[in-house]
Amino acid sequence: MNVQRGDVVLVDYPFASGSQTKVRPTLVVQNDRDNGRLHNTIVVQITSVTRRSGEPTQCLIELATPEGQQSGLRHDSVVNCVNLSTIDKSKILRKLGSLPQATMQRSESKSVLRQQWNCRSVRTVGIGRNLRFPCVKRTFATLI
Repeated sequence: MNVQRGDVVLVDYPFASGSQTKVRPTLVVQNDRDNGRLHNTIVVQITSVTRRSGEPTQCLIELATPEGQQSGLRHDSVVNCVNLSTIDKSKILRKLGSLPQATMQRSESKSVLRQQWNCRSVRTVGIGRNLRFPCVKRTFATLI
């Protein structure tokens, strides 16, 4: 499935152990150039558990707002900017909706990479390239 940055997609999401999966919504944060040429994409988990929505790494999406209606989500939700994953696009079941650029920029400011390493911005890098400490050597373009 071809996806674009900002798409909200339903994914057969693997647990960290790799032994099981759970179908859940995610936000595609990888840039469109890499989405077009790679079999993988980078996503951020979305959860309907909103009690931590005030934390600096959480981005609240409320259904009562235009962005919430555009997202295709069924409940008020939180983009959990701590939990990034690279997944094979074959794990994507379908597109639910998308988030506007303004919301993507708000999510960027909450990125755990930006929070932890005081980065101005970060970009996705191709599979097999160094993503461990992207801000140490230089500032990259946008990831989230």
